[in-house]
Amino acid sequence: CTETNRTMGNIKDCHKRAFITGGSGLVGHQCSIAFRAAGWEVAASHFAYPTPTTFFYDCATPDHPENFDVRLFAPDVIVHCAAWTHVDGCEQDPEKSHRQNVAATQ
Repeated sequence: CTETNRTMGNIKDCHKRAFITGGSGLVGHQCSIAFRAAGWEVAASHFAYPTPTTFFYDCATPDHPENFDVRLFAPDVIVHCAAWTHVDGCEQDPEKSHRQNVAATQ
């Protein structure tokens, strides 16, 4: 953030931005809290479990028409916490597990 931005009242440009996938989960939610406490502007996502503070984002389908617009948000960092954590489900449906936990991170 430059002094010019501060004096001209352009505070939004002074904040660092973090996009956190899996923001409705345990780890992603805690990351969101920590980044906000440090003064960051945070956009956190959900896939299957929406919350009042998250946006829909399908990591496995980046071009999904309902996805949060990450490019427009222009984060300084992306913290990838999204995962399908249902162990039995992952064992019973390895294709879905691979799609959600492997392919979505590539």
